[in-house]
Amino acid sequence: MLSTPKESVTVIGAPSGFEPAIVCSIWRHIEACGTAVVPGTVPANVYACLNVITDGDVKICGASGESLPHLFLTGPFSTPVKTFAFAPLNSLSIVLQPWLLQTWFDLDLRDMANAIIDAAYVPRLNDPCVTDALRSTTFEPSLLESALAMLSVPHPDPDHEASVMANLLFETQSISETASRHGIGVRQMERRFVRYFGLSPKEWLRVKRFEGSLVKLADDKESLASVAADAGYSDQSHMTRDYRRTTGFTPNQTREGMNSETPGYWAFKPAKVMF
Repeated sequence: MLSTPKESVTVIGAPSGFEPAIVCSIWRHIEACGTAVVPGTVPANVYACLNVITDGDVKICGASGESLPHLFLTGPFSTPVKTFAFAPLNSLSIVLQPWLLQTWFDLDLRDMANAIIDAAYVPRLNDPCVTDALRSTTFEPSLLESALAMLSVPHPDPDHEASVMANLLFETQSISETASRHGIGVRQMERRFVRYFGLSPKEWLRVKRFEGSLVKLADDKESLASVAADAGYSDQSHMTRDYRRTTGFTPNQTREGMNSETPGYWAFKPAKVMF
């Protein structure tokens, strides 16, 4: 018999000394009497993520019904990921800047777009001391700083060129102008950008625009037309089309999910409190 699941989501910022490498961390806990299955969505995003599951199981929606590993990394995503969570569930998702995949885990970002990597294939995550520390944080959030210290290099900073390129692209909203101001050709700029961020400049801009709109969408007082205009969409219909591609939902469905206790919208919650 299926019961009504209760999902608790807590979002906190980076521990001291880990900004801006760590964006935030999301604790997710689902309680249920009997058996409960909670559909969920992770929207397209420009970040990487280190995920820890200590109770329950999460499966990817689709014909294969593949279960996710209980410790895994993901790269940036250009499309949403739909899942089913089987309660009771206890998990932690540490949202990382994408360049940490190279710095901490020696992974090539050119291979990480839309990728899910089992920790078993990442040498740095095969240390029992590290994995035990990460699993402990799902029960005691105050242990996160010490667990991250076991993974990190001192003062992790992005490549200077990567920062300049991303800032220019966000400022100009133009790939050709960014390349010109950076003093390189468009194709060379595109290759370097993928090496630094995993997504192409075009996809990165699209997902960043969505991210900006999501923050505004969390405010119930702002009209959808105003959110679309402020975020840089040509009109509300443009935003709706992009939301279906990026989240699988309309903007209004996304707003209702973020601002309610509806289970499954856990990955949208940082937009309400962090950005």
